[in-house]
Amino acid sequence: MQSSIAQTLSLAAHGNAYLSGKLEDDYFPHHQTFAYCQYVKFVYLQEEGEGFKEEAFATDPEVWFERLRDVGVRQFRIRYIASQDAGASDRLSVAYPGGGGRWLIETVMEHGSDFWEAHWEAPETADGKWQVTYARVLKDAALPEPRMPPPEMVQKKLQAAFLDAGKFAKAHGYERFAEAFKRGVNALKDVRWERQIYPPEYAPLIYQQLLTAVIEGWVFGGEGSWNDVRFDDGETQQQYDRLSDQLFNFMTLALLVAANPWPRPESGASPVR
Repeated sequence: MQSSIAQTLSLAAHGNAYLSGKLEDDYFPHHQTFAYCQYVKFVYLQEEGEGFKEEAFATDPEVWFERLRDVGVRQFRIRYIASQDAGASDRLSVAYPGGGGRWLIETVMEHGSDFWEAHWEAPETADGKWQVTYARVLKDAALPEPRMPPPEMVQKKLQAAFLDAGKFAKAHGYERFAEAFKRGVNALKDVRWERQIYPPEYAPLIYQQLLTAVIEGWVFGGEGSWNDVRFDDGETQQQYDRLSDQLFNFMTLALLVAANPWPRPESGASPVR
């Protein structure tokens, strides 16, 4: 899975852990999703003339958590907005910075929410580390959250998509990808934490399985990835595109469901589970 998506999901989950007093002492900068980052900072965007200027808000994730708690944030949630780009599907564009649709962190308050989005600057330093800035792109917004299907339904749909893609990959000699899809299926039955994004014991098992399955079965990227496969036969290419888009869409849905394991807080209720 792309590092930018993994980090966004990790920040929301660990933000909720912070609000409930359960954040690990060494989350930043030691968590794996920060391994290739020179810095991860947070800014407000202020209108200036015809553009925007950045106003510093927090120098790192843990300062961000603290400041958001102090201004009344009650929960962190993840939102996804498909790009609707007719020129390149999200499946194909996900390999590039800013591609693959928009993953936003919603910081829920008593009345309205703020929305934050990451921008990754290509590394220019000798250590090759990225410069990551999360900007508040919406303030005090009340955007209805789409109703998500139950995780059990998503689990079944994702498993079927993995099996269909795996059968196709194996039939056309792409054993490496078939093995990845098999790992995704297996992760829906078992969870291994060698690539942990969640805090320990953060969510019920089925949400952990969905997240782990996507990580294990993720094959979408640039050169040499599943997205790079092409067929001369038009019918075979159409089948490949259909199965690949189906798998990507269910993986995206699985991530969105897995990233929001708790209901939105009601007025006057406890901030997080």
